[in-house]
Amino acid sequence: MPGNGSGEMTSHELNLSGKVSLVTGGSAGIDLAIAERLCRAGSAEVITARKPGQPFNSCF
Repeated sequence: MPGNGSGEMTSHELNLSGKVSLVTGGSAGIDLAIAERLCRAGSAEVITARKPGQPFNSCF
């Protein structure tokens, strides 16, 4: 697996430009962290959450 030796991929190693990611439960926890990483890699995202009205922003 490519990476920096810690098992973690850096954003420059993952290019998702032009791709769309679907993240379920992406408003909190590990799913939010996944959504953030996908966003940094250039992916357009569709994020869903169970709790209505819970604000989130995954692209920082």
